[in-house]
Amino acid sequence: MAVKTTVTLLLDTNIFIPLEPTATSGVEPGSEQAAQLIRSCSTAGVQVFLHPLIAEDIDSDRNEHRRALRHTLATKYLTLPSPPSLSAEIVDIFGEPERQHNDHVDLHLLAAL
Repeated sequence: MAVKTTVTLLLDTNIFIPLEPTATSGVEPGSEQAAQLIRSCSTAGVQVFLHPLIAEDIDSDRNEHRRALRHTLATKYLTLPSPPSLSAEIVDIFGEPERQHNDHVDLHLLAAL
């Protein structure tokens, strides 16, 4: 009996932002490649998730309109359910990042992987 596995992809903010430009000027050189990645995932049945802490990265945007729009755009993605906390091993290797720093979110993405 074959076991069905679900393939998932966890997006970092650095991929989410090119995927979801908030203005024509926000289209980045990586936007096309990011869109191709999502299209390939959709075709292959890969589930695409955002970590709940991506909201913290979005909150760091000083432009209120763009920040609000990105929060809205993020709702079309699945949210990673019950992501783990940082392990002692990750903290030992990378240190404990400040909560307001991008590394805080990045390390939580690493822990989820």
